[in-house]
Amino acid sequence: MENYELIQQTREGLSALVLSRYLSTELFTFNWWFLLAILIGTYALWWKIIEKKRLLELLLFGSFIAVSVGFVEGIGTTSGIWGYKYKLVPIVPSLFPFDYTLVPIIYMTIYQYTTSWRTYFTTTSVASALYAFGFNPLLVSMDILHIEHWNHIYNFILLLTISNLARFVLLSDNFPLKESRVETCSAPFCNRRHGPSIRPKGVSKKSNYESIKPSAYSGPDTYYLKDWRNWIPKVKPSAYIAGKADTTKEKV
Repeated sequence: MENYELIQQTREGLSALVLSRYLSTELFTFNWWFLLAILIGTYALWWKIIEKKRLLELLLFGSFIAVSVGFVEGIGTTSGIWGYKYKLVPIVPSLFPFDYTLVPIIYMTIYQYTTSWRTYFTTTSVASALYAFGFNPLLVSMDILHIEHWNHIYNFILLLTISNLARFVLLSDNFPLKESRVETCSAPFCNRRHGPSIRPKGVSKKSNYESIKPSAYSGPDTYYLKDWRNWIPKVKPSAYIAGKADTTKEKV
């Protein structure tokens, strides 16, 4: 109990010290504005290029990245392996704008625009190398990041592992999102780039899902894959009242 009280007092003293330094040394300096520009610029660019119809899927992928990177950040900061001399907000560990913004959005963008494991792995390898061996040394040279007993190669390995593990989880056979995207296939996730890797069982790759076009609306179990935009069912409200769904196909 005495040890806990000592730890709690130390935390309170650390928080007061961090806030005091933040207000007197860090706030509104060039490095602080640099961090703010990264935060705003990254979100603005991401919102412009993101595929809105896959927003839920991409956010789930990004959340996996953010939680994993934030966990590593917490270990490194509390262990004294590294620390940030300039922070956007006066909290420890400092999760903005890197762990919860820049890193997840980089890999979310790669996830959105790659269509196979080969291209994804190659692109994430390049991005991880640029971040670990380019951006991190830049932060050190700007006196934003301070590193103790750590090598940038470890950052590269961690980023590459986390980003590929996130894609593996989302595309695994037992993951609910994949099932909803293929077997029940809600419209926002019916993107043709997913066709070759997650086609339904019994459908050959060469068919390209041409034979799965629905002839009438049959509920959430209908496959809407390649041409779902051109096969939107039209159901009359009166048909539901009568207990019969009179449907027609409507070209967009």
